[in-house]
Amino acid sequence: MRTLPISAAPQAVRSSISPSRMVTLCGEKAWMLGMHLAAQMACEQKQSLFLCGDNRFDPYAVARFINSPRKSPPEALYAALGRILVARAFTAYQLDELIHRLYPDDGYAVVIISGICTAFFDEDVTLNDAAWLFYRSL
Repeated sequence: MRTLPISAAPQAVRSSISPSRMVTLCGEKAWMLGMHLAAQMACEQKQSLFLCGDNRFDPYAVARFINSPRKSPPEALYAALGRILVARAFTAYQLDELIHRLYPDDGYAVVIISGICTAFFDEDVTLNDAAWLFYRSL
């Protein structure tokens, strides 16, 4: 296991993604790395799916990343934002259902699931249900 500084996180996330690999990011800023990855994929003309279990997806932060001078011209902003599909889950049951409706041939370059722990540690879900749903989703 390699440990990298947080400043290298966006590059590390992008380089660790491959079709046969699952990458798990945990921590306070993990959702921001997911948004940066979705924005980067959109700049590369690739579709991405962002399953949001913690209601933290910020389209303005994605737009700022896409509009940065090194990424793409401003007129490409709307086309790039259109390549990111966001699905918000408000309960652990909804997040589990969204995950199980994914198919390998959906055509997404990357699927990002944000806030998986937040959704399953909700106080409205019993511990047994939360554990069962969490392991089923993984």
